[in-house]
Amino acid sequence: MYDVTKPYTKKILVLLQDMPQLDMMLHYLSEQKLEEKGYFLYLRPSPAVLKNPDQSHLLKKYRLFFKISPHLNFLDDIKAYDMVIYWETTAALEALWYGKPLIHFDSNHIFSYDPLFRCSFLKWTIGQNQKIISTIEEIYQIDHFEFLKLQIKAREYLSNYLVRPSSIKRQAFL
Repeated sequence: MYDVTKPYTKKILVLLQDMPQLDMMLHYLSEQKLEEKGYFLYLRPSPAVLKNPDQSHLLKKYRLFFKISPHLNFLDDIKAYDMVIYWETTAALEALWYGKPLIHFDSNHIFSYDPLFRCSFLKWTIGQNQKIISTIEEIYQIDHFEFLKLQIKAREYLSNYLVRPSSIKRQAFL
């Protein structure tokens, strides 16, 4: 689990999925000017983003605002950053499992594909018309013991959400 006793790095991981609205999210984050406040965003594009010429073009378009995470292993990314911003990726579940606070970007679309739409532990949601800085600072201000409680509740949520398959449970799908 994430060690809340270590000093914060003010580095934030942004998980990117291959989706048509990727430009909207990157544009939103670039307008927040977090680097002026001492925060740094590192992008972790999914392999599908890198293979899609339109999406990989966006990474070049916004390269002045973000860095690409240098880590090859996703777990190394989770360990290296203080929190995670995501939109519609199941990678957020793994980050939450390891105790990282999450910020979900909500585009106010009629459909939500947030895999953690019912989770309220260690997860915050921001919309296009909100400033993300207040959410980031709120997360950094959480008391050590409160943070530990949230980590435990998030793990409990995930343990109920992600159930190990068994022959009895598989019968429901046959």
